[in-house]
Amino acid sequence: MTDNLLEQARGLYRTIQELKTHVLLRNAATNAGLECAAKELTLPQMSTLVVVRDAGEMSLKEVAEATKVSAPSASSMVDRLVDLGMITRRPSEVDRREVRLSLSPDGETAVTEMGSQMLGGLTDYLEKLGP
Repeated sequence: MTDNLLEQARGLYRTIQELKTHVLLRNAATNAGLECAAKELTLPQMSTLVVVRDAGEMSLKEVAEATKVSAPSASSMVDRLVDLGMITRRPSEVDRREVRLSLSPDGETAVTEMGSQMLGGLTDYLEKLGP
């Protein structure tokens, strides 16, 4: 690896870290004013909501695979999201042993609001960077 390439990699790494910090700090301040349950969500919970939203509907096994966590961990996370009213459960029409998961209207709102906040933080930071 050349010194120039290594220096570019270091610069990119620092920029990524600054961007991550800026976006997360901006969202922490913004989340304090949210009226919905999104302010109670952890990043892994938000990630799970996005995965379920993108799929439309999933089984618990599919959630565990998509989020790369164990089935018991996914089950605990889904239980918490159901308790918060972010995810709904319904019996599968194909396999009565399976439960299908989808976002509730509150879950949709939370994902939309958090996405807007993250995009706003990214936009603010990119404006600071300039061309």
